[in-house]
Amino acid sequence: MHNFTVIPLRSGAKVLVSSAYTGRTTVVDVDMLLAGAKKSRGRLCRPHGGNAWSSYWHNGHIYANNIVRGLDVSLPSDSERGGALKLDQLNPQTQINTVG
Repeated sequence: MHNFTVIPLRSGAKVLVSSAYTGRTTVVDVDMLLAGAKKSRGRLCRPHGGNAWSSYWHNGHIYANNIVRGLDVSLPSDSERGGALKLDQLNPQTQINTVG
C-alpha cells in the first residue's frame, strides 16, 4: 500500500486512503485495525475500484489515478465521510494539512 492520505476527522481517528497499483483503493480505519477489529464502521479495507496508481482524499471525495480509465472520483457514504474537516489546500506528498 502506498500513496496515501489521512482523512482529517474532527474526532482525531486515524483513517487513511491508500492505493495498491493494480489493486484497489482502500479506506482503512487504523485505530480499529490496531484494536483487532474485523469490521470498522464501513471503512476497513473498503474497495473503491481496481488499478489505482495513487488515491487521495480531499474534502469528501476520493480521487484515484486509475491505470486503465484515468481519473476516478468516488463519493463515500455520509457515514464514512462524516466528521471530516474541509481543507483550503492539500499537499498529499507532505500531509501538511492533515497531520499536525
